[in-house]
Amino acid sequence: MIVVTADTRHLVFVLDMFSTAHAGTESQFLKLARGLIARGHTVTVGLLRDSALLRQQLPEAEIVDLRAGRIAAIGSWWRIFCFLRQQRRAGGRVVQVMFNDASLMVPPLAALQGMKCIITRLDMGFWYTPMLVRLLRLTRYFVSCALSNSKAVDEVTRRVEGFAPERTAVIYNGYQPPAAVTPQPRGPGVRLGLVANIRPIKRMQDAIAALAQLVPDCPELELVIVGGGDSSTLRAQAEQLGVGDKVVFTGARHDPESWIASFDIALLCSESEGFSNAIVEYLQQGKPVVCTRTGGNPEAVVDGVNGYLYPVADVDALVACLKPLVADASLRQRLGEAARHSVAHLTLDHLIDEHQRLYARLVGANL
Repeated sequence: MIVVTADTRHLVFVLDMFSTAHAGTESQFLKLARGLIARGHTVTVGLLRDSALLRQQLPEAEIVDLRAGRIAAIGSWWRIFCFLRQQRRAGGRVVQVMFNDASLMVPPLAALQGMKCIITRLDMGFWYTPMLVRLLRLTRYFVSCALSNSKAVDEVTRRVEGFAPERTAVIYNGYQPPAAVTPQPRGPGVRLGLVANIRPIKRMQDAIAALAQLVPDCPELELVIVGGGDSSTLRAQAEQLGVGDKVVFTGARHDPESWIASFDIALLCSESEGFSNAIVEYLQQGKPVVCTRTGGNPEAVVDGVNGYLYPVADVDALVACLKPLVADASLRQRLGEAARHSVAHLTLDHLIDEHQRLYARLVGANL
């Protein structure tokens, strides 16, 4: 464990918003903030848009409503400037930024206070627009470090936003050891499972199309989709393909672990991923994973070792990956055992250690 020094004792975060505790960025932020507080840091969080939920989830931190809803408003910039000035006077030397609006506004204002600014990138930049990229390339001069959660995200951040390699870093997400859970009830057949909120980028229609191809040879096969969102289009697709009774939609759940425990094979069909929390949670529970070869997925899933990778949107390739796993329980067991070992290093302690090292390096403190 790294000793907390005066230079890094007070840490500052700025987020656009906090509307859920379960999405990837928000859940990782909560783990990081709680871990830092447990190690003796004080944490202050500035929110561009206030959140009662964050106050409930992180009562140990000071939460400040910056009332900075519009980037174009001068008042928004002034309130952020005053907030950072106050934090610098309180001993803060590092400010870490998450989400898009804060990434534009905070770096130049932090530089005016003599604070080191970290911007956090946790996805493949599907939100980039030409105008936003131009602005980010301007504000990058005030950024001390662009921090990513996978090598794939780091490569995109360097290429698109123009960061030199020495001004970026990679720290993988951290996870609690999986708790013992009671699996959800299930039938005698093979269960495919997918945990994600229903959004176009997740390409869940590919999983349903693959299921329809596999069911003739495995009539007891079923697919469980765990996540919130409008499922009407997917339900209609399943009915049209004749597998409406083979697909279970659970809706949003606070206990996805119990559903993962009931899977035989875990899926993720996304067209874009930074470093997927769902994939790591699958692997932690010893589930063989079949996922798209995109973003940071190949950094977690090694083809043929703890799962299989296939090209985005290639349903035939997805079916080819699933067929041997559906047919062979011993193969599922072998890959599942390798899965559990493959993520043993992605601990919360490692996450906190690496952040502390980064903070200390940026302010020149001794480790």
